[in-house]
Amino acid sequence: MSYPLADHSAMGKAHGLPFVLTAIITSLVLSLSSLHYGFTRNGTQARSVATMLVESIGAKGQAMPAENLRAMQRNFENLLSVEACYERQCQQLSRAPSVTPALQWLGDSASCASASSNSGPARTAHVCLSAADVYQDLARDLSILLTAQLVGFLLWEASTRGHRRKAVRWREEVTRAATTDPLTGLFNRSAFTSALQLACLRTDACGWLLFIDLNGFKQINDQYGHAAGDQVIEVIGNRLAAAFNGFASVARLGGDEFSILVTCRQSKRTVDELFALASGAFARPVLYDGMAFDISASVGAASIDSAITATEIQRRADVAMYAAKRHEGTACAVFDKSHDDAVRADYELRKDLLKAIERKDIDVVYQPCFDSNGEPVAAEALARWQHPRLGAISPEVFIRLAEEAGVIRRLGQQVLEKACTDLVKLRRHGLMLRYIAVNVSPQELEEPDLVEGIKRVIRAKGLEPHDLELEVTESSVMSSREKRSEEQLRTLSEAGFSIAIDDFGTGYSSLARLQTLPATKLKLDRSFISSLDTANGQMLVETMLGLGNRLGMVCVAEGVESREQLDWLLARGCELLQGFLLGKPMSFDALVKLPLYKLEQPAELQG
Repeated sequence: MSYPLADHSAMGKAHGLPFVLTAIITSLVLSLSSLHYGFTRNGTQARSVATMLVESIGAKGQAMPAENLRAMQRNFENLLSVEACYERQCQQLSRAPSVTPALQWLGDSASCASASSNSGPARTAHVCLSAADVYQDLARDLSILLTAQLVGFLLWEASTRGHRRKAVRWREEVTRAATTDPLTGLFNRSAFTSALQLACLRTDACGWLLFIDLNGFKQINDQYGHAAGDQVIEVIGNRLAAAFNGFASVARLGGDEFSILVTCRQSKRTVDELFALASGAFARPVLYDGMAFDISASVGAASIDSAITATEIQRRADVAMYAAKRHEGTACAVFDKSHDDAVRADYELRKDLLKAIERKDIDVVYQPCFDSNGEPVAAEALARWQHPRLGAISPEVFIRLAEEAGVIRRLGQQVLEKACTDLVKLRRHGLMLRYIAVNVSPQELEEPDLVEGIKRVIRAKGLEPHDLELEVTESSVMSSREKRSEEQLRTLSEAGFSIAIDDFGTGYSSLARLQTLPATKLKLDRSFISSLDTANGQMLVETMLGLGNRLGMVCVAEGVESREQLDWLLARGCELLQGFLLGKPMSFDALVKLPLYKLEQPAELQG
């Protein structure tokens, strides 16, 4: 981005004008004063010379001899003419004026005076003195004055030039700070919004507004620190600025959000071409401290129209960006009405979910977990929502909505209370499960009173900590550099609760971190169990089982759906199993009637 520099010449003229006016005024005052006093002095001197001549006229009754007049003229350099008379006899002498070239334009004004005797014979004298010395004195004084003013101006200009440069730099810095993002140097939200509003005010407004949001950026910040996150933001910002250099306005709106404004006056590129340019910024990994981050982004676009306000265009681009987020990797979407319909549907569904949580209409079903002998030893509590109009809503949908609405803690609390209540009932009915498992969301792990809240619930139900297992996803604890989650889990473990890592193998595991976590179980994700029909799949699962055993953890295989998978897992010593083959998620009433599922040992383990 570039910024207008101050016009130093204009500033110099503005500062020099007062000096010019001052010089003119002082020169005028000096000239008038010098001329007045110079001519007054010459007039006085001319009268003195004339008086002296009258008194010097010879006593013999004759005028002053010519030789005496010439001697006087030599002694008075500014004497132009002299006339001395005795009665009617006169001697007269004059000479050409002596004027320097510089004063010729002034002419040679003379100061003349006459004198006469008061007694005795008539004696008169008339003397004219040149004004050349007056003008010379004036020229000298003006030269000194103007030179002094010029020197003063130059000294003042030199002393203030540095200050003016600092003032210009300060204004530029203030402008830059007010309009740019300090990390990337791109426009900030305020400046970008102003540019968009100006573009929309044109009657022929057209073009595209792109919104870009990085995928998984929070995970990088949490796992590797904010320095790594800043590096990613800076590199991506530079790449976008380079890709759209010269024909677009690129801004960082905040966090991991960028925006690009391309008007038709700037470029005639199609939206697909703009998408290609934006996607190119994510084609290469971002390097930081020996690591390479593969960054993807969701890009939404909305067309610019003079009939649509800047605020509405921004909203549409934002909606399109969220539509792109539903796809994997770097994805792009152009706003259309269906996106608005989806947003409205999401909004209505979120309102209905809040009502359902308020009325405690969220159901809880249980998926049993079996040991290698086929005996049900536990059950995992799963939230289900039956919408009165739309029917069953997928947990992936309403759990996301609960997190976005900030009510996941309330939902988790209801599931926990219902699961603990049902565990007590199951035992009364003779199904002696060792524990009930409940999922804990990443947001719940950030709650400072989570531990005390769980303790209150089990105490109210008459249970002990070992009756409850808390399942946390691998990504919620493995990818976090924040200590709160780990401290919460450690406190829960020390209180006697069992901790299980769910969906193991799908997150960003660190073996060094894994062995420090207070987890006692590893739940192998169903995606790995489903790949047991391949050699690579078998190798991965066998490695995970061996890792769990070496770390002293119990391994739970999720998603067991075939007898072949079951036999393979039993042969490798998998201790706990869960899946549709053994038991689908079921209601409390169905769980009470759960028959004993005796697992036949594989042939190689019999005998």
